Amino acid sequence: MAAWRSGYAGDCKSSYTGSIPVAASNFLWASDGIGIRATLKMSWSLLLVGSSPTLPTFLMLEKKRKKNLVISADDFGKSELANRNILRLAEVGKLDRVSVMADGNFSKGEIERLAVSSVKLDVHLSLDNFLENRNEVKEGFAKRVLVFLGNYLFGMLGGKKKVEQEWESQIEGYIKLFGKKPDGLNSHRYDHFFPIYFPTALKLAKRYNIERIRFGKILPAGKNGLTSGVLKYFWKRNRKKFADSKLKAFDYCANLDWVENPENFFWDFPEGEIELVVHPERREEMEIIDKYF
Repeated sequence: MAAWRSGYAGDCKSSYTGSIPVAASNFLWASDGIGIRATLKMSWSLLLVGSSPTLPTFLMLEKKRKKNLVISADDFGKSELANRNILRLAEVGKLDRVSVMADGNFSKGEIERLAVSSVKLDVHLSLDNFLENRNEVKEGFAKRVLVFLGNYLFGMLGGKKKVEQEWESQIEGYIKLFGKKPDGLNSHRYDHFFPIYFPTALKLAKRYNIERIRFGKILPAGKNGLTSGVLKYFWKRNRKKFADSKLKAFDYCANLDWVENPENFFWDFPEGEIELVVHPERREEMEIIDKYF
């Protein structure tokens, strides 16, 4: 997993000695930067309460952190800025998955760089909405609501078949770009969570032998409670169809821009795998990724 990868070991090592066993310290500084920052944070918290963890304790907790968190970057193809930041993070090992808008804007060189990275590549299905400007880094609340309602009503008023054709075309476009089927399927703005579209997403995943779909239980994280609340309701509506599909999904799903307090969120993980969806074109999210991963 890409979780807890950091280059901050050097500036932390000299300021923290605490009561970490010597063997644990030697292991941490020899671990090529994987998990060092998280383990230091954990160690400092334990030190404050007077604990002196053993090496097995460190390794067990660090393994849990890396196992639980899957970092997924959305919107490759949305803009030049999104492409540039996603490629940088993928090439330094800070991402586990990247979601590609097959009808997006990218160069042949960008596709080649992404294809040879170590990340899993998912198809990021989108609906054509005239209100959306893909070069806009982050929309205001009112516009997000209008786009949401427009996409929902389009399906309710008979656009479901057109959506299936559009999404199928995007999957075909992905296959032409990369020469293989996607590793997973998800959608822009979680449109595939809409109960009117969810059966279509399942149908296309099965048609193209895509084994994984983004359908983790929505994990509230302190902000954007209306968005996560609506998605959680959709998740409940769709979960029987998902179970019947036999497709794979991570246990939980959260957006980084829902996270009010990163340190509390990263510390208090539930059991199971969590897909953390990030948008690296947003400066505030890049700052969190650079700081914690």
